[in-house]
Amino acid sequence: MLDGSGTFIGINYYGFGEEHILTEYLINIAGTSLIIIPVKLIIILLALYILEKEDEESKIIKVVLFILGFGPGLRNSLVLTLA
Repeated sequence: MLDGSGTFIGINYYGFGEEHILTEYLINIAGTSLIIIPVKLIIILLALYILEKEDEESKIIKVVLFILGFGPGLRNSLVLTLA
């Protein structure tokens, strides 16, 4: 969610652009970058739901997903802080 919030703030308030084709496509369809936050929330909830059904190694996968999501979110937030 940190990544989605940072992207929303960066695009709407600082004039940054989106790098990824799919996300840019969703923003163009919706007309606002606010669409990123619910989409990312749905993806997170879906991933957690799928991982709850799996017993083996699900904790490790959850940690890996957290790290992969937190890294870009933290980077985007730091870029906004320095902008």
